[in-house]
Amino acid sequence: MFSATFPVTIKDFKDRYLKKPYIINLMDELTLKDLFTRGIDIQAVNVVINFDFPKNSETYLHRVGRSGRFGHLGLAVNLITYEDRFNLYRIEQELGTEIKQIPPHIDQAIYCR
Repeated sequence: MFSATFPVTIKDFKDRYLKKPYIINLMDELTLKDLFTRGIDIQAVNVVINFDFPKNSETYLHRVGRSGRFGHLGLAVNLITYEDRFNLYRIEQELGTEIKQIPPHIDQAIYCR
């Protein structure tokens, strides 16, 4: 199996059918920051608002990767419902990260240049 992006949905298949697979990972660490090569490149976008929270980690990364490109910081705002908490938890687990609540104060100097 070859893939530039290896969707999490394939993990179960890989674990079940591939015995002792040899994995080559050219990324040191998958973070929400080294995601800058997918999708369209619009330099002026520094905030992404997820009005409808994504159901899987690939969609989440694809969306939030629109902000903070070209070495600039970005901000992703997620509007979630009570039912979305399960998807939020699963995405955090799959990505090995914590999606934090919006802090009471956001330093505008960081995002608004």
